[in-house]
Amino acid sequence: MSVEFTNISVANYDKTSTFFYAGEGSILFFFNTFFVFRFLSNKHHRAQKDSLLIVGYLIFDTLFGLTYMCSGIYRIILIYASSYEYISDFPASSKWECIETPALLFVIITPTAGIIVFVTALDRCYVAMYPLRYLQLNVRYAIIVICIPYIIALPPVIKALLGSYSNRFVKDVSVADHRQHLTTLAYLDWL
Repeated sequence: MSVEFTNISVANYDKTSTFFYAGEGSILFFFNTFFVFRFLSNKHHRAQKDSLLIVGYLIFDTLFGLTYMCSGIYRIILIYASSYEYISDFPASSKWECIETPALLFVIITPTAGIIVFVTALDRCYVAMYPLRYLQLNVRYAIIVICIPYIIALPPVIKALLGSYSNRFVKDVSVADHRQHLTTLAYLDWL
């Protein structure tokens, strides 16, 4: 099977941002993973809904860091494998091949980030408006609040997967950034 190449040079690609992606993502991933395990290892924190909400936010930050770390590492490998093999241009890939890379994690965290902020605002509004009712809620409430953003984010993820699969034979640049693995208006088409 022959590999197709694009006319975008590997030498002209901004390598600094790639290292920042990998470095920032690694810091976020490892620190947040540590704090998640620290919170969950304490029986006192597992029994409080506010602590579980914090754990939910830490889990999202861990996923966010994992996304950036994997994306940076993927691009570093792509850049240096291309330069090692004396290839001057990026290899071409389809949107489907691109979404099989760490780009899928971007599809998950992009809508989830906004939804988490919105759900948190609703939760804090509920606390301010009905403090006595909020105190009576149990741990299951926190688990539901943590899971809602991921459930709401599923339709755009499914739409992105279906849209990318239908474009699996159209070759493009293989840096797998956010504009390459999604079809146009992927987040709006499902509404």
